[in-house]
Order: sequence, then structure tokens, then C-alpha cells
Amino acid sequence: MGSEGFVWFYGVVEDRKDPLFLGRVKARCIGFHTDDKTLIPTEDLPWADIIQPVTSAAISGIGTTPTGLVEGTHVFGFFRDGHEAQEPVILGTTGGIPENISNPDRGFNDSRTIAERKNSPYPPLAIDRFNNGKPARVIEHSQAFEPTTYEFVGETPLKGGKIWFGTDQANVSHPYPENFDDDHPSAKIQASVYKRPETAGPDVEPEKANNTPLLSSQIFSRNPEENRMIFDGNGIPIMSLPSTTLLGLNRTKLKESLDRPKSSAHPQAQITLKAHRIAGVLNATQQNLHKGIQMAGHDGKYGGEWSTPPNGFNPEYPYNHVTYTESGHLIELDDTPGGERVRLLHRTQSFLEFLPDGSRIDNIVGKSYFLADADVHSHIYGDEIKHVSGAMNHVYNSRSAGPNNIFFAGDGDVNTSVKKGNYNIILKDGEMNIVAKNFRIIGTKKNESEFQIQKMIAEVGDSGKPLKQVAEEMGFDTGDFEVVSSSLGLSSTGSSKSTVGQDMEVSVLGSSTEHVDSIWGGGMKKTCRYRAVTIESQNPLRGTGGVILRSGLELIHASQLTVDGSGLEFETKLGDVTVDATVGKIELTAGTNFSLETNTEIDLKNKKGNIKIDTTGNITLKGMGSDVHTLLKKLSMALQNMTHPTPAGPSGVATNMSEIMQFDAEIDKVFQP
Repeated sequence: MGSEGFVWFYGVVEDRKDPLFLGRVKARCIGFHTDDKTLIPTEDLPWADIIQPVTSAAISGIGTTPTGLVEGTHVFGFFRDGHEAQEPVILGTTGGIPENISNPDRGFNDSRTIAERKNSPYPPLAIDRFNNGKPARVIEHSQAFEPTTYEFVGETPLKGGKIWFGTDQANVSHPYPENFDDDHPSAKIQASVYKRPETAGPDVEPEKANNTPLLSSQIFSRNPEENRMIFDGNGIPIMSLPSTTLLGLNRTKLKESLDRPKSSAHPQAQITLKAHRIAGVLNATQQNLHKGIQMAGHDGKYGGEWSTPPNGFNPEYPYNHVTYTESGHLIELDDTPGGERVRLLHRTQSFLEFLPDGSRIDNIVGKSYFLADADVHSHIYGDEIKHVSGAMNHVYNSRSAGPNNIFFAGDGDVNTSVKKGNYNIILKDGEMNIVAKNFRIIGTKKNESEFQIQKMIAEVGDSGKPLKQVAEEMGFDTGDFEVVSSSLGLSSTGSSKSTVGQDMEVSVLGSSTEHVDSIWGGGMKKTCRYRAVTIESQNPLRGTGGVILRSGLELIHASQLTVDGSGLEFETKLGDVTVDATVGKIELTAGTNFSLETNTEIDLKNKKGNIKIDTTGNITLKGMGSDVHTLLKKLSMALQNMTHPTPAGPSGVATNMSEIMQFDAEIDKVFQP
């Protein structure tokens, strides 16, 4: 082989289903094979081996799979057996601009029928992407064989459009599979997306004459480049841009005077790229979905927004190196000066891209999974900003590996806000410790916000800093509630109210003091509606025990009532003492002495009479229209005028008249009328 020179060939791939899975293909070679398939059918062509690059070992499963060729690929190679031409070896491929539309009935063309191609890899017709958390919807070209259609509702340039399939541009009626079988090899499918009028029904077809399609594409074209071609009125192609060339071409570099290069926009590429599913639709969809993304603020509101940066897609021929697969996967290595990028894109528009400034964009149109069998380390010098429109569900330390730590090392605040709903912290087993200089809970609704502690013991240790609760209005609604503290202070600048549904017991091991300092309001009031009020001191000793009710300060009080083991003592220094029993009676019982002492007069009265002792000691006893002074005066007068008969006639003045007169004088000293 090669001693007498190589026998070269140029051919077109017609079959790649190698039964040995070695990447071999069947190629129809120009000058060696006829295009008449009745003379040399595709199945009679010899299998051609594929030469791989030196970067592929091609042995023991090591290397790169040599499966890049497809039906219709133009290849170049030589015959290993020379002029026998039965052992072709392919060295490479070559591109070009087809002069005619592919005919699968003739050789040197893609030999697959539409029925065969619909089961082969092919880029999606369109991708519909949403902002509601649902994965992207992939609309395949094979949908043309189904009796259904699709209406775009996502955030893409096709939003509001509906797909219709037809056999050509003029006929948008939905085709049927029987129109594209082997008996109709020349049939073509046209996919068109029209904006359906809002008043039209779901099955109403568009009026093509008055409605420009949002998208128009031929499906399963006979020529892989047909979707990129422009034809004249006679159907002759006047321009073609392969996918790889199209994605690599947005500008071309021309020469000016002095051989200085000048970058100029390529007119056809500029127009076609705007409708291309990667360069056009992807970029537009990206801007629709990921712009104006809200950030969290410190006050429970949004605090600014951000958007994805422009992708910088502006390739210049020949610097963008593109690998594009038949199902629509893409790899770009763009060396365009000033626009250097790297992009790895899945056919569904999920992609990873590095921008000219080194920024990275990861966009997943479906679900994303990140898995690691060991530790994950992340170090960020800048800010970390996240916006999750759906719910959050995090599980940490499921294998009890040790303590969990969150440390905010800077001086900034940490704000957690819940716009609507509850914020729950659940500790099934363990303690919850909050260490802070000040601790404050603020209700958001006046007279409605509540603070509840259920089945808990609140303990304050001997840290030297007592617990302090400050609130405008605070309500406690609990089952069992116990507060154990070395010192406890409750302070309210507004109102404070405690409601207990059953019994309430307050135990104080030391002293207990209640102060009402305000000069406004109703003072202090304790009410028991249905039962007795008992104030009890179990220590009866005077000075240390007993019950004392006092008005005024302790040392200069106005009035005081003392009840202890020595008895009951009541004193008032500034005001009156009033005992009023309007309906009942007043009974005073003394086992020994009964003493009533005052520096002013004493006056006991009822409706019939009264007893009065004035400041000079005079006593007035009145009752039933008279008084003791008057009665005693009458008695004294009767004694002074009293006579009795004698044999000598009425007796004279009593012999003890002086004593009677003294008695009369004493009456005026003791009693008053």
C-alpha cells in the first residue's frame, strides 16, 4: 500500500450503522460509484475505516469515539487496496455549499427518508421556558407527526404563538404521517409559529396573508444545510451558512489601506442570528427570565435588584471554534479579540458559559443536582446573593457528625424577614441559648400580637446581668408557665395585663413590693368578683409579722391599720375616720377594756339620738326628744324644791341643799344640753 502511490477518493456518507461499532461508514465515492442506487444500492457499498487523530489511542476502549460522521457528510480518503477500491479509509471531512436540494433516491445524498429521520437525533424545534419553577418544555420536530399542536406560554420571544405544521409554506394545515412515508420521498414539512388572535379559538388556523410568522422552519430537511439556505425564485440556492459557520460568524475582518484589519458586521449573519435558536432565542429568553431579580432588604422588604450580564456574543470569523452535534449540543471556544468566551450548551438550552471578563453563568432549564461524597469548600471574597422563587428545604448533619456553626464575622446586622406566614424553630432534644446584650421582641399588630410560652421553664442564671423584658404591650398565653430567676425585672412603659384562666399562686422567698408611681390613672385596685379576698400573715409578732395597711410614707404616714398577734390597731394623723354601716350594724366586743381616745370631740348618733363628748370633756346624751343634761337639771331642780308634809306644815329647805347645788353644778361641767 502506497509503494505505487495512493488511490484517493472523495465521497458522501450514506450509512453509519456499523454492526461492529467501530465508527465505520459506507461512503459513495465519486468516480468509483454511480449515483444510480438501482445499480449500486447503499447496502452494497464497502465499509470504510476511520482514521483518528494521534490524541486518540483507538485501542482497548481508550480514545475518542470516531462517530462524528452523519448521512450526507462529504469525506476524503484513500483505498487501502489501491485500485481494487474495496477497502476505503477516511481521513477527514469537508464542508461546502450544496448546489441542489438533496434527493434521497439518488446517490451522493443523505439516503434517509423523513420516516427514518424522525427517529434520528435532531435539534429541538423550539424551547419554551417558564418563570413558575417548572422545567423547560422541549418542542421536538417529531411533533409534526402527532395530531396535536403547542401554544407558547413561557417567557420566550415566541410567547403567545402557536405552532402549525404544513407540507409547505403556504399550507399550514396539520400534516399526517402517511404524507411522509417512502411513497412521498420529496415531501417536506414546514413548521410555522403564528401569533393567534386572542378572540380566535384554539383550532383556528392563522391568516398567513395578514400575519407574519414568529418562526418558520423546515423540518427534517433533505440537506443538513437547507435550513440555513436562501433560494432565489427558481429554487436555486444563492447563499448557505452551516450551523457551525453561522455561530462562528457575526463579523468578518476586512483589510483597509496599509494592510490594517477592520472588523465589519456580516449582514446575513446579523439577520439570521436574531432568529437562531441559540444565538437569538436563547439570549432573548435569558433576558426575559433573569432580569430585575429582587434582593432582600433589612426591613422585610426588597432591597434592590440584579440581572444576568450580557453574554458578549459577538464572534468574528475565523476565531470562534464551534462544535455542534446533530441533536443540538454545542461547544464554543471563542477567541474573538475582546469577546473571548467559552460555552458548553445542551440542546434544551441548559448551558455553562464563561464571559470575556471571566464571569461564569450556569443556567439549568430543568432540575439541578450537585452531589459530593466528601467535603465541599467554598471561598467567596465578594457577596453571595441568592433569590429562590420556590420553597427552601435544607437538611444538615443527618449523620450527627458534630457541632453546626454559622458565624457572621463582620460588624453588619443579620436580618431574617418573613413576609407572610410563621417562623418556627423546633428543638426536639436540647437547649436553645440566646446570648445578647439586649433581647427584644416587638409585635407587629397592636393589641393583637401575642408572646406564648407553652410547657417551658424560663431560667435566668447568676450571670450578673438580670433578664429585662421591655414592651409597649405584651400578652402571655400559656399552659404551664414557670419562671426561675436569680433576679427578674418586668418593665412596661405602657399597659400591662395578665389573665389567668384558673388558679394563680405567687411565692416570694424574700420580700415583695408593688409600686404605683403615676399621679394619673385610677391608682391600684384588686377585685375578687365571687369569692373572698384573704390577706394573711402567718407571723403574728408585732414588728416582724402581721398585716399593715398604710396610707402615706412609712415614717410620716397619714393613716395606718395594723393587724397582728397583739390585736388590731388603727391610727390616722391627717384625716377623718368614717365607719358606715348603712344597712347592717356595727358591733364592738372587747374581752377586757374598750378604749376610744381622741384629741377632738366624739359624736355618736343615729336618727333618734346621739352621744357627744366635746374637746372640754362635756358629754351630750340625747334621745327621744330630750337629753341627759336636761333630765339631770330637772332632777336637780326637783330635789331643790322638794318638800314633804310635817305636823308643823310643809318642810323647809333640805338639810343637804349644799350637796344638791354642788350636784347641779357638776351636771353643767359634765353634760351639755
